Amino acid sequence: MSTTKKQVKGFTLIELIVVMAIFGIILASAMALIQPSSKVMQNSQNMENGSAVVSNIANYIENEISSVEYLSVINSAPSSDDSTTRANYVEEYIKSYYEGALKSGSEIGGSLSYATGDIHVLTIDNNDNGKITRYTYKDVSFNPSNFNIGTPEVETLNKAYYDEYIFKIKSGLYEDDADFAGAPEDYNELLQNISSKNTQFTIKAIKKYHCPNCGADVEHDFNVSACPSCGRRISGRGGSFLYNASMSLVNIYNRSTAGVANRYYVVSDEYDETEDAVKQKIVDITSTKCVRNGTKHTTDNNGTPADDSDDTFVTLNGRSYGSVMLGTKVYYSAGDESGYTFIYSFGSEIDTN
Repeated sequence: MSTTKKQVKGFTLIELIVVMAIFGIILASAMALIQPSSKVMQNSQNMENGSAVVSNIANYIENEISSVEYLSVINSAPSSDDSTTRANYVEEYIKSYYEGALKSGSEIGGSLSYATGDIHVLTIDNNDNGKITRYTYKDVSFNPSNFNIGTPEVETLNKAYYDEYIFKIKSGLYEDDADFAGAPEDYNELLQNISSKNTQFTIKAIKKYHCPNCGADVEHDFNVSACPSCGRRISGRGGSFLYNASMSLVNIYNRSTAGVANRYYVVSDEYDETEDAVKQKIVDITSTKCVRNGTKHTTDNNGTPADDSDDTFVTLNGRSYGSVMLGTKVYYSAGDESGYTFIYSFGSEIDTN
């Protein structure tokens, strides 16, 4: 009986090389299709994250200042260790709105007890990645002889934001980077952008890249591919995001339309016709003269009067004879684009009892 062997034929080396080459071409084509999709997804994720962050910051600012009783705005931000300037801002604010305010039960010729309250200072420092810090001065006295401005409680907005982004904040609404340099160029622009009815500001968030070669924090925009300090190639995807916000200063605007304000009372020298003499009376604070009286003044960098200064002080609506305090003031330092300082208070935090 004869047997036959079945021959098994395999792939030749050349055939295997050809097949592997074909697989390589297919794989490269697939990767070429996947990579752009991955970049689009990453860019989309960056946009979503950046939009959420700037939205949170806008909400924080709005929640802080939209319901204030009075507000002063300065187009500069003192450094974190400049406690003297901040204290001067608080003092000027009290002089404008609360100086001499009494607690209920105070009597001429008897016991005078002065009201107290919390004064807040919110700084936006564009020179420090747009850092937002709130300083709360607790239980400040409105006694004209001693405001008792102590050490504030300090709160910095979510520090994690600044690990990934660099922020720039400017009053006004902007659609792109044009003229987005920091604070407004003149006080007229600042006045237009900060009002009781329509206060406007824009937040720009730029993705941050910390260069491992030189240690610089780089603004990693979509178009930036290398560290400007050392030239090292930047990895990962960047991006920048603009957010425009517009809000009403609710309580201040309501006073401008309805003419209703919290009532504070002070001791005032009043002329008594029947006795032909000046006598002290307790009167509504809105019937006394504003420290600034609604006029322009020159001020030093602390917002206090100085005849030899180039700075300008502008009152939108302040204390004046016989009128309700609307309570929006702007201090402008010429050429300063470092950021903003908001000084404000809430009626619920003023103790007159």
